[in-house]
Amino acid sequence: MTFPDILDLNSFIDEDDQMPSLENTETGEMNHTAHNNQEETNDEADKLNKAASMVATNTKNKREQENRGPYVYELFSIMIHSGSAAGGHYYAYIKSFTDGLWYCFNDQHVTRITYDDIRKTYGGGVSGYRGCYSSAYSSSTNAYMLMYRQVDPKRNKTFVSVQDFPEHLLKLMEEMKQVEETEKKQREVEKNTCKIKLFGLHPETNKLLDAKLEVHKDKTLVEATEMAHKLLEFEDTVPVTQCRLVKYDEYNDALEKSYEGEEQTLMGELLGGVKSQYLFDLFLETRKEDEEFQVYKYGGVTLRVSVIDLKEEYISNPITIRAYLTMSVKELKNTISTKTGLPLESMRVVLEKYYNDLRLLAAPSKTLQAENFAKSNKVYVECNDGADALLSFPQSKLHKILDRHANTIRLFVTLPPLQPNSKTISPNNVDNQENAIEKSLGNLQIDQKDCKNHDNATNSIGSGITTTETQGQSDNEIASYREATKINDAELNSLLSKDKNKDTEICDSKTSEETSNKQESETNNDASLTKTNSEKRDNDDKEKDDSCPEKEFKEDWDNEINSTNAEDEESSSLNCENKKQWYFKTGECVEPSTESRVIDVQVDKRITLKAFKNCLEPLVGVSSQNFKIYRVYANNQEFEIVRLTDTLQSHSDEGKISVKLGRALKKGECRVKVFLLSPNEAEPCKFLFDWILAKGQTVRSSKIEIQVELKRSSDLDIPLNRLRLRKKSWKNPAAVYVDTQVYDEDIPIFSNWELFVEILQEPEKVESSGQLVLFVRRWLPSQFKLEPFQEVILDDCTVVELRKQIGVISGISTDCIDFAKGRGAFPSEISLLEMQTDLEWNPHVTTLNSWPLYITDDGAVIYYRDSKEELIDLTEEQKKEIRKKENARLNRTGHKIIYSPRKERALKIYTDIPSSP
Repeated sequence: MTFPDILDLNSFIDEDDQMPSLENTETGEMNHTAHNNQEETNDEADKLNKAASMVATNTKNKREQENRGPYVYELFSIMIHSGSAAGGHYYAYIKSFTDGLWYCFNDQHVTRITYDDIRKTYGGGVSGYRGCYSSAYSSSTNAYMLMYRQVDPKRNKTFVSVQDFPEHLLKLMEEMKQVEETEKKQREVEKNTCKIKLFGLHPETNKLLDAKLEVHKDKTLVEATEMAHKLLEFEDTVPVTQCRLVKYDEYNDALEKSYEGEEQTLMGELLGGVKSQYLFDLFLETRKEDEEFQVYKYGGVTLRVSVIDLKEEYISNPITIRAYLTMSVKELKNTISTKTGLPLESMRVVLEKYYNDLRLLAAPSKTLQAENFAKSNKVYVECNDGADALLSFPQSKLHKILDRHANTIRLFVTLPPLQPNSKTISPNNVDNQENAIEKSLGNLQIDQKDCKNHDNATNSIGSGITTTETQGQSDNEIASYREATKINDAELNSLLSKDKNKDTEICDSKTSEETSNKQESETNNDASLTKTNSEKRDNDDKEKDDSCPEKEFKEDWDNEINSTNAEDEESSSLNCENKKQWYFKTGECVEPSTESRVIDVQVDKRITLKAFKNCLEPLVGVSSQNFKIYRVYANNQEFEIVRLTDTLQSHSDEGKISVKLGRALKKGECRVKVFLLSPNEAEPCKFLFDWILAKGQTVRSSKIEIQVELKRSSDLDIPLNRLRLRKKSWKNPAAVYVDTQVYDEDIPIFSNWELFVEILQEPEKVESSGQLVLFVRRWLPSQFKLEPFQEVILDDCTVVELRKQIGVISGISTDCIDFAKGRGAFPSEISLLEMQTDLEWNPHVTTLNSWPLYITDDGAVIYYRDSKEELIDLTEEQKKEIRKKENARLNRTGHKIIYSPRKERALKIYTDIPSSP
């Protein structure tokens, strides 16, 4: 397809309708009408083809001379699309009115073009010319809009010259030029800027930091080091003279090469030019004032060496040492001794190849390659204890400390506020409660011993501490944290009487006979536990060793499965090896008095939830049975952890844990949210409380428990035969539960489940889950109002049964009943002005479970009316008043629904593209 450069429309205009004179035009009296002249169509087509094929000139005057007549138009602008229907780019060709030349306006670029470029916009496939932004999948580069103007020098306007611009436009132009210049300079800088990932270990916190280093290619390595030093905010911790940049491999966590003697080399040369992406990174390495940087060459391995103090049970932050695979273990020890100053004679070196894969390097002559060193390795050294070196490595204290270190994670535990009658820390012994918790609890140890009853949660906490718990109550009254005996001040004062300067350590659990020669030991009083029908009383003596500044928590395990008691099944699975110890240490406490407290805890991630809760008991101030543990995710969503046998293996370092007061779940139990359903109230769905349902429990037994809680919490005294439970599906009431149904057998239950409590006006009539319970509401068109909700119970899902039951409660003959299903979430609100028109009355169905009704569950809303009742005639004022009230009501309840009835039909589009085989 082509288009003409000159468009002559004179042949389409009648002689009687010629354009008025120029004088009349200038006075505003121009008034002409164009008419098609069918007889001259063929002649005009020839003229257009001739004009299109004509070699156009580059001056406007010459074209105007060749085309005489008042209705001659010239092409002066072309809008172009380059691409396909899936996407592309738009730009324009515009003819200058000053010099008569054509220019291409493509974003910020303006270039001169020729008429050959214009012809290429006639259209074509990918085999032809491709304009801007075309690609292999582009279909064409086509003009999609043409702009013509009439050729008449007296009528045409020229562009306004810059000198004639208003002052505010001149000022705006100047500002735009400055912005363009700034952007241009910035683009030039960007083209010459090297952008590379930067890493560094903070000298104080030992945390790995990362940033994006942007350095000009003409900057030297020294200048880049200063920029990296500032970027990682090392100014207040280490001077820049004690820093250097080295080549780093992030994937293998290995230092590749140092740049000795290249301090004045330009970064563009050092990094291999300006690139969009580099195959390596940079690492800002630091040193102490009295140290020298080690030279790193290609082919070496990076060692992260940590020094272990066996006596203090402390592992230092790692230092970086460069080694080579050809070095022997003896040479490696010499290098480490030189770097750390440790004695070579008693040095033991341990390689951690993988997680928990600890290997003692005992053969001095073996090379690092033979010991399977990788590009980056974790190495631990110690030189303190000669006696421990005589033991086999798996039995040594060194292995124990490393094993603990590999499995210890840091958690931030949010504790609930202290209750007025419960103080976990006495302020008389320390300056503040934060220091008291940190000093008194220190490191905690779990000593797991086989015993007959694991449910005894009595813990020995320091000297003379005895905790008495109330573990459970009757089925009708769930045990709460208010029932638990709190740790009093007198007991906790004994925690604070110990020497605060004593170092914390993990100590083994010993019997009183074994520790009698060191210091006095005590046996805690048997904890009295009040249990439910499924629980039993038992006593468990626990011991402590006052020589340990850490407090011992003994975790009890049941080695025998009680097959007759469902609640004991989970407990009996808590079998473990004898004398296994878990590490637990508390750190800083933030705001420990009245508000929620955040405790920094270091704990072995192999600890079970039961043992972890036992450790938290003195911090929470109640029994482990009376608080719940929630895992907090990145989006602050909380999920309760309920399985006591689960460990903390899935928790990441520096994760978050939230502790909340309330009875913890047992095996087979689910926590549910209970809502009150009141169909005819302004708030039909109201939250009441959280509740616990057990698998295997009947609906009737749960109703008995909920009946008691309604009386206690809401002062609602409801007879049991007028109390109904039903499923809550989002906002909608769903299936009605029958007394004989059993949870998890007839009714599936799961975590964070929700159900409705409905208070009936008369005794329950639903006898079977096969019946269908619907809400019905009568529409009175003669009075222009809706009656309150009523309930109908259908024995089968037919329209006949529905009309029959509606007739029973309304007195309307079944032949005169019109009905329609409500739309949207319960209570299916709709404006009174739309009742007659927006609902689909009397659908042509015989069963309720077919389209368009599709009612398959309880709780659907049905509107009905008497077909003989006529609609009242409303004046415009009455309609306006009703509309105002209805909008206010629907906006207030949040149930305003904009809905269009099914009147349109979908438009099906057919294409001529053949379908793929």
